[in-house]
Amino acid sequence: MNECFELPVHYKGEELLLPAELQAWGYSYRIRVSVNDQVITFEPDEECNYRALTDDTGKIPDIELIRSVANSIHSAFNEAEG
Repeated sequence: MNECFELPVHYKGEELLLPAELQAWGYSYRIRVSVNDQVITFEPDEECNYRALTDDTGKIPDIELIRSVANSIHSAFNEAEG
């Protein structure tokens, strides 16, 4: 079951609300986030950090924005767990 939500992201002194979707993925999950008209997929790794995967569009996303999105996901899921 997929669940859509808006992810608040702090980036360069602004708070952005990015459309996101939580997807069940095997025994885990992934989160797809729309960033500047590009969908970035975030998956948790073995150490509970998030790796970002892009489709092969040739567009290079802003690395600092991707880090900010990953930090927001990490914060949101840590707050939810405990």
